[in-house]
Amino acid sequence: MKRHQSYYDAMEHFNEPVLDGVEVVRLVGWGQDDMDCFFVYIGQRRGLYRSTAVCGFTPLRCLRDQSAVTSRAGEYWDDYTRIESLLSLNGVLKAPAFLLEDGCDANVTASA
Repeated sequence: MKRHQSYYDAMEHFNEPVLDGVEVVRLVGWGQDDMDCFFVYIGQRRGLYRSTAVCGFTPLRCLRDQSAVTSRAGEYWDDYTRIESLLSLNGVLKAPAFLLEDGCDANVTASA
């Protein structure tokens, strides 16, 4: 089965912090049903949820090396690292595997 481009976008940014609208969330999967393609996110407020791929998401990789500092302990912190840390501290942990929903089934499953 041929996958929509949004599937490859989701794979490229798997487990990264991204913007879904104005909310910082973690992109953990992709799915499709008979009507739409969608991204699967984990957010602090909404938990695990789906959002249409029509609007897409905004990757935050561009924040890497922005406002970078090195602590006295040798830890490197930039804006991307700060956002990643805030997500984790607020319970939005990385998914152990890419979540794939294929078809009309409402169950979210892990992809190998």
